[in-house]
Amino acid sequence: GSNPYPEMLRGAGAVVVTADSVNMCCEAASAGRPVLVAEVSGISAKLRRFHTEFARRGFSRPFRGAWVTGVSGRLVEAGRVADVLVSRYIGYP
Repeated sequence: GSNPYPEMLRGAGAVVVTADSVNMCCEAASAGRPVLVAEVSGISAKLRRFHTEFARRGFSRPFRGAWVTGVSGRLVEAGRVADVLVSRYIGYP
C-alpha cells in the first residue's frame, strides 16, 4: 500500500522529533508543521550546528515537554536546489 507518513505529517498540529534525525526535522518542516526538537545526549557538533541554524531560521524550536503549536517557517528548498544543480552541472547562470 501507500506510505501514510506524508498524510500523517500534513494532519499533525506539530511534530516532535529527536535531535539525532535531520531527515525527520526537514520532512516535518517541508510539510509546514511546527517542529519541536527533543534533545538527546551524544549528538555530534555537526548535528548541533544544524539544529542551531534550523531554529535560527524559524523552522524549529526546542521541545520543553509541552505540546506547542503555532507558526513555524516552511522549508521550501526544491527550487533553490534545482537552480544550484542547473548552474553547476549544466552551466547556466
